[in-house]
Amino acid sequence: MTRNILLFTFAMTTMLLIPTVASAQSRTCSKCGKSIAIRNYATHISSCKGKVTPPTSSGNTYNTPQTKSFTVKGVTFTMVGVQGGTFMMSGNHYYNEPDRRTSISSFYIGKYEVTQELWQAVMGDNPSENKGDLKRPVENMSWEECEKFFLKLNAITGQKFRFPSEKEWEYAAKGGQRSKGYKFSGSNSIKSVAWYEGNSGGTTHPVGQKQPNELGIYDMTGNVWEWVDGGNEGSSVRGGDFWMSDDYGIRERYDMFGIIGLRLAL
Repeated sequence: MTRNILLFTFAMTTMLLIPTVASAQSRTCSKCGKSIAIRNYATHISSCKGKVTPPTSSGNTYNTPQTKSFTVKGVTFTMVGVQGGTFMMSGNHYYNEPDRRTSISSFYIGKYEVTQELWQAVMGDNPSENKGDLKRPVENMSWEECEKFFLKLNAITGQKFRFPSEKEWEYAAKGGQRSKGYKFSGSNSIKSVAWYEGNSGGTTHPVGQKQPNELGIYDMTGNVWEWVDGGNEGSSVRGGDFWMSDDYGIRERYDMFGIIGLRLAL
């Protein structure tokens, strides 16, 4: 009888110890929430960027876009999550290309154009021709200068900021899954959403003063043109600037034109 009790006690103790030993072999990352083997934890935690969760959709209802904010030398900027989907991508009207249906993955894009304030915090200078308020969009930078900006910004933040692809830019400008089919980004009335020839006074203006589009993104029509990555077609600019007329819409594309700034993608 005593022998049977001892065997039962040993078996129960072993069962209780097994989970304890197993759990001791891994640890939950405080950044991303993943279970990481102890032997790999130090390496993982030093490089982990945390969990990036783009906004999700449920049925035909698009949830409120998620945002991520970053601060560089006291300057805070915000990225808006854009849920992927399928849309009609505008063809290049110069070559009479037809619109085409295309799919896109989720991504983040700047809530505002990159400001002179942020550029100066990262690069230490301000190349803009239209100055007077550091909340204005930075402009007058070449594609190569923007690439240097990304390298420095990524070194500071540990992120992978980049140019938006042309497909990402247009999808976000049209409002993503919340698109209402406007001619301009956020409205059929250019005065509501953009600084253009009819109201700009011939200069740029601080970002975010006009009405945002369906995703809560500002100035995707007017103020300054924005560099985008056209992939095999090379770089181009989208969005129009403060000299644009109300003839221009979201679909307009140029290889290089006007006062050019940029918007971050992630």
